Amino acid sequence: MLKRIFLIFSIHPLGSRQKSKILNHFLLEFTSKCSTYNPIFLIRICKFDECKSRPFKDSRSCLSADRYTGNIMNFLAHIYLSGENELITIGNFVGDGVRGNKYRNYPREIQIGIQLHREIDTFTDAHPIFRRSTKRLHKGYSHYSGVIVDIFFDHFLAKNWKQYSAVPLADYVDHFYKSLNDNLEVLPPRFQRIVPVMIEGNWLLSYATVDGIQLVLNGMNRRTKGISRMNNATKELQEHYEDFEKDFTEFFAELIAFSTKKRIEIEKLHNL
Repeated sequence: MLKRIFLIFSIHPLGSRQKSKILNHFLLEFTSKCSTYNPIFLIRICKFDECKSRPFKDSRSCLSADRYTGNIMNFLAHIYLSGENELITIGNFVGDGVRGNKYRNYPREIQIGIQLHREIDTFTDAHPIFRRSTKRLHKGYSHYSGVIVDIFFDHFLAKNWKQYSAVPLADYVDHFYKSLNDNLEVLPPRFQRIVPVMIEGNWLLSYATVDGIQLVLNGMNRRTKGISRMNNATKELQEHYEDFEKDFTEFFAELIAFSTKKRIEIEKLHNL
């Protein structure tokens, strides 16, 4: 079955980040249904914003904390770029977990956050500085390069947090964790399961160290059953550390400006 999914990805003209995220979503569903399941998983490969999937029926989840770590991605940047509204921030946080037009099922401010998340991803994918960073990884990690650079950039945001916020990172993430707990019922079911483990492991604060990023990459590699080999990417991070950090600094300044402008535009469309 996995071979068929890879074949679809190999012939469909999706971007690297899109293929990686769709595959990660598929693998999360596949590995999370580990008691009883119907071995039919239908996934329609189409425009990313329209991608829809149907999970196994009659299944029971048995996700462990170890499995959850495979779903850590670049949460910190999305949270930071959301502004001060807590629900917009939550929407941006869960953006990868809401497919197609299903965002319309959520409260208005969460819809704004989800739409902002998609705009940020589109801007990032097309940006020459981001692509410059991914090129350093293409040989070893192919279409996973974009996901890895996302994680690297969250590391540099956490490491250099004082340049971007007057609020200490530990206090900032504690406030966000409280916001998640206060609004747990509005999160997609998968995120409702992830959040307690995320808080217990303090994932967001862990981004600040290379050891923390290693744990993230280990988890992502487990999620792809070792296919991505992302657990080895800290080698490239350390070899090209200054180059990656320079790319992040240049890129993030532009991303902040873009996200602020785009968030205001989306808010106006929603009459917020």
